[in-house]
Amino acid sequence: VPSSKPAASQSAAGEQLKQTLKMRLEYVLDPDANKASLHYLPEPTDQYYVDAQTGKLVNLTELYESVDSDGFRKEFSSTADAGAAPEGAAMNTAAGGGLSQAELSGISKMEGVLDKETLDRELQKWTALGLAKYTFGSANYSLDKETGQVTARLTYSRKDGDNIWRRTVLCDGKTGALLRVYSSAPYAKDRKAAVSEEAARKTGEAFLPELWGEELAKTAIYNSTPWEESAYSSAHSFQFAQKDNGYFFPENSLRVSVDILDGTISSLERSWTDGVAFDSAEGIVDAAAGLDAWSGHYTPALAYRNVPVKLDPSMPEAKPLLEQGYAYFF
Repeated sequence: VPSSKPAASQSAAGEQLKQTLKMRLEYVLDPDANKASLHYLPEPTDQYYVDAQTGKLVNLTELYESVDSDGFRKEFSSTADAGAAPEGAAMNTAAGGGLSQAELSGISKMEGVLDKETLDRELQKWTALGLAKYTFGSANYSLDKETGQVTARLTYSRKDGDNIWRRTVLCDGKTGALLRVYSSAPYAKDRKAAVSEEAARKTGEAFLPELWGEELAKTAIYNSTPWEESAYSSAHSFQFAQKDNGYFFPENSLRVSVDILDGTISSLERSWTDGVAFDSAEGIVDAAAGLDAWSGHYTPALAYRNVPVKLDPSMPEAKPLLEQGYAYFF
């Protein structure tokens, strides 16, 4: 156990840790006023610490990644695309929660609500969803008591040997209008992408105007998550966020994912608040002031913690761990 008397000062450690922080400037919504103002927000970053004896800045995230790849083994059976909900999850909206099973069953018989066969035919018209390759499974309905909107959730699946792909589509129960899509795919260790990130983005950008062209015209690409061989998902994903005065407002965004194998739309979501008023960008403090204010809320604490350390074969206590296949200890 290292000495409890640090060689590096708290202030020096704080300055090093501050250099790992980054901020972005974005609009954030005040829902009570339906108004958005500019905020400095922290960018996602790795986790760091400063070794109190050496004064060295250490990337703890990279250390744990070394452990995952070199020292231990992860096992996964399957995974779902981003945004997927568990199969069979309850479809009641917040406003429609608390309905009995009889009431839920009765929604499909309400005046103006389309039956599941009609809804399926309407959704099949969206050929980019690739539903022709899937088998239609079930449909259930939910009611928003405040607005009276009926939402239908239709499930589809396709099978290849022991592997099952699932696609779930939400639509307006009275008009069949497409609202949301999410999918799950079986994990395959040696999966290769037949669709490039560039081709997937073109597919998404060509599809979105058919649904939400007016909103898309106000957006720019905000985030893209290309599929990687190490990933357990099976899609390239893109988020388009509204932009005003040159700054993003990600609370108003359109998300689309494209399957890496067949190029179909595997997930789709719209999050949008109309009529938002945007504050002027004039007179805002600079990025350095934003970073100072943010980092000022952190106090570097001196404490012992376990961290991954690569095993040294010359250490007697390392031998049994090495024999078990471990490369690190804490």
